[in-house]
Amino acid sequence: MTPILVCIGNPPYDREARDPAQYDGAKRKGGWVRYGNGNGAANGNGKKNGNGNGVDGKPILDDFLAPVRAAGGGVHLVNLYNDYVYFWRWALWKVFEGVGGGDGGIVTFITASSYLRGPAFAGMRRKMREAFDDLWIIDLEGDNLGPRKTENVFAIQTPVAIAIGVRGVEPNPGEPAKVWKIRLTGSAKEKLARLNEIQTFASVDWRICASSGCRASRAGGIHGMCKLCKGLPVARAAALLYDRRKAAFGGEGANAYGRDRLGRRVGARAATPH
Repeated sequence: MTPILVCIGNPPYDREARDPAQYDGAKRKGGWVRYGNGNGAANGNGKKNGNGNGVDGKPILDDFLAPVRAAGGGVHLVNLYNDYVYFWRWALWKVFEGVGGGDGGIVTFITASSYLRGPAFAGMRRKMREAFDDLWIIDLEGDNLGPRKTENVFAIQTPVAIAIGVRGVEPNPGEPAKVWKIRLTGSAKEKLARLNEIQTFASVDWRICASSGCRASRAGGIHGMCKLCKGLPVARAAALLYDRRKAAFGGEGANAYGRDRLGRRVGARAATPH
């Protein structure tokens, strides 16, 4: 099979209206990416099949879902079932994991930007950082429904972002991708003019994102944590922060307080041993 080295596009964005937890047995959008292809379902071996259409016994979307469920955030996953999410997972598989893939490549999409934040997409963000060596994101804003309305470059109400992910021929999933990001503000006309000015990566004043390792310093609190942990529910994030601080700053009696996004104190103090 001919390898696919570049996947580029503007896939549709359409979130499933009904709660996927209320499953009535009918398959909805997402195809084999979401439901698997039915081959080898009994053995669950997760191996690539011969025809290149999916993974035997394991829907590949599970790579986005499992980390969130394991962290206790499964209730948020209703927000993840969106057409563009299925396209992202398919593209990562097609270029880097499928039959004929694995030799490096580029995936670049303009999609809804909901995956950049929020607990439902923590697994998706992690998978992207595992798949790529470098990832550049241009946040174009465009939310016309929230309290802080911004102009959209399209005639839609969904905020959007451009992502460009690159991986070389030697995959290294244990080393998270370096992520650079910029947010373009202003009117739609101003944003489009700024995009038109970009000729190379050097044309952009990128802001590098934090590494995947949590920076759980005393001063940082939850705001010093990585994007993956910051996207988790506050209680779970506080527990992770507590575990890290307990190990780093004084064992069982250590303070592990942080602040949530409203500035409220969260976390706990370990009981002092008698």
